[in-house]
Amino acid sequence: MSDKRQLKTRLRKDNLSKNIKNKDKKSESIFLKVILSSKYLNAKSIFIYLSTEKEVNTEKIINDALERGKTVLVPVIAGKDMETHIIDKNTSYAIGKYSIKKPIDGEISDIIPDLTILPMLGFYNRERLGKGAGYYDRYLAKRPSTYKMGICFSDYLLNCSFAEPHDIEMDEVITD
Repeated sequence: MSDKRQLKTRLRKDNLSKNIKNKDKKSESIFLKVILSSKYLNAKSIFIYLSTEKEVNTEKIINDALERGKTVLVPVIAGKDMETHIIDKNTSYAIGKYSIKKPIDGEISDIIPDLTILPMLGFYNRERLGKGAGYYDRYLAKRPSTYKMGICFSDYLLNCSFAEPHDIEMDEVITD
């Protein structure tokens, strides 16, 4: 759908130029909502992205999960798919594809996480608009049992549906 492609291109430009007011405060609000949710509290394992500058900061969520003894998995791009790497407090990182941090010494795992926390370029209801490469949709299609929690700044709320048949809807969206 070219309209969706154009929407993603426009949002990527907008989001890069957008100066989210109170970004740290908004990330903190999302952090508190995530760690107080029953899905997070009951999860033994979580799959979560390593945030970039314009995304909701996930560092505190990751640290909290590790302190609670949860298994924490993060994505690493491998061709057209993502591998999941288990991390801990001693994991070292490098900058990978798309300028995303990736663990150097994380253990590759095929664990299906209880909870998957995803970034969103934009959203409408529970529809997640990703950056366009389809990594998360392919990942989620192979793990239908994981609970899908999208996190995003409320500034990225869209006013129209954009879903296509292959798009996987979130079970929950958390914003500031």
